[in-house]
Amino acid sequence: MDLRSHVIDAARAFLDRHARHPQQRAMMERALEEAAALPGERIPCIHLPAFVVEATGSRRDPVPIAMVTAIVEAGIYTLDHLVDRQLGPHWEGVHPAQIELAGVGFLSALPQLAIAELDCPAELRLALYRDLADAFVGIWAGQGIDLASRDASAEAMLDAVGGKTGDRRALYARLAARYAGADDATCERMAAVGFELGVMRQLTSDVMDLVADPRRSDDLATGTRTWPIAWTREALDGATRAAFDATLEAAEIEPEARVRALAVMTAAGAMIRVKLEVERRRQRALEQLTQLRSSGPGAQGIATMLDEAAGRFTLAAAA
Repeated sequence: MDLRSHVIDAARAFLDRHARHPQQRAMMERALEEAAALPGERIPCIHLPAFVVEATGSRRDPVPIAMVTAIVEAGIYTLDHLVDRQLGPHWEGVHPAQIELAGVGFLSALPQLAIAELDCPAELRLALYRDLADAFVGIWAGQGIDLASRDASAEAMLDAVGGKTGDRRALYARLAARYAGADDATCERMAAVGFELGVMRQLTSDVMDLVADPRRSDDLATGTRTWPIAWTREALDGATRAAFDATLEAAEIEPEARVRALAVMTAAGAMIRVKLEVERRRQRALEQLTQLRSSGPGAQGIATMLDEAAGRFTLAAAA
């Protein structure tokens, strides 16, 4: 059985223990499945913490801490996709209020219960609680910027990416390093690697949404101003920016306007700028790994995840 299966099975058993009603349990299952439905790919909320535990040299079983991070991911993923109107097929036919309740429940109660059940000293458990709460504040801030993104600057949108996705992946790495018994400096370096990985994946995801099939772009259809869109607005001025803004407005309704918007972004150099930013982030993360002097399968697994994140841009650009 692979790591993903072990973690999902552990999470399901955990949900079985704590669900108070079959309907509540069904909502929990939907959220968990949606967050972990990435077949054939290393999943950040599962594989990153497992690799971090191994990279520290710890012999602790990574499944319990990966279960904690998978539960966190389920809550954040559910609420984020609800707000962005990008819910997947697992939620078909479910009232938005029920979906919101499931996401809030995952974040407000379940991670804390999962940490409470970890086999570790009370002092370590308290540190994990503190890490969790601190990260939630940063993720909240980033998501708040994202929701107010319509006229946000490119710098503000990069801050949003760092908060809502960078801080989330940093949390997963920090929790795993802490659980493995690493010192504070190692925990922070691992968190820095997770942060850069999160930013890379978000930026490449934004590009994939635009180029895979611009007529079906969720971000253009919902008026979401991702970093490549915000960067393009700042790269233009005067009448050209006004024309681009008008195209973005039309893109919320017209598929052909989405194609025109992508053409403007490409001509302005947004895709090249994203590629450069992704590679810069990859190099920063690799430098942190080098400073950790970590080797072996865990460190190699983290490096592979960084390469895969950068490779997602190449695949998106090719599409």
